[in-house]
Amino acid sequence: MDPRQRPGAEFTAWAAVHGLATLLIDAPLADATDADREAAIHHAIATVLRGLATGPDAEPYRSNDPHIALPA
Repeated sequence: MDPRQRPGAEFTAWAAVHGLATLLIDAPLADATDADREAAIHHAIATVLRGLATGPDAEPYRSNDPHIALPA
């Protein structure tokens, strides 16, 4: 991560994880299938890690998993 982007980055990760937990417990994902919940978790983690690790100028995250991101 570019050191200039580091200040406050932990709050971005915290907000994403907290928001996902809220969705999984209280709202739209509370009744989702295990597979859909797992896909949401993987997608959120992959997105946060990509943003923290590579910054805004990175290529789009790609995966063979259609639930996570753009196709490889």
